[in-house]
Amino acid sequence: MNTGLTIEWTAEAQNKLNVVFDYLENHWTSHEVKKFAKRLDEALSFIIKFPFIYPASTQNNMVRRCVLTRQISLYYKVNPTKILIITLFDNRQNPASLKVI
Repeated sequence: MNTGLTIEWTAEAQNKLNVVFDYLENHWTSHEVKKFAKRLDEALSFIIKFPFIYPASTQNNMVRRCVLTRQISLYYKVNPTKILIITLFDNRQNPASLKVI
């Protein structure tokens, strides 16, 4: 099933993604970096096919949360023509520090 939606990243989400990849590259093996990249690609493909499959955020029911790993969640919003990736969040942080639009 192809919904025709495209993925768009906010500047914050792109920055957080860069931080995650920098951390993985500096503290883990290239295998772990590739494993995370594959998991992210698979999740984005799944979101494009089934945009409402993941549960709504407790902070904003228009925003959905996809758990990529035990440590990282991806927050996104479904618009009529695109999926807006809002942020990536380290699940070990205080949930009160998460701000979703």
